[in-house]
Amino acid sequence: MDNKVAKNVEVKKGSIKATFKAAVLKSKTKVDIGGSRQGCVA
Repeated sequence: MDNKVAKNVEVKKGSIKATFKAAVLKSKTKVDIGGSRQGCVA
């Protein structure tokens, strides 16, 4: 059970990083309100 939780946390961390990276890239090319808000939440 603990192993599963740890794996879930790792996956979540990875997806947050990916989302944040995408949001940063998006805001660099053009200001996207949705992307910026998502980036702040992450």
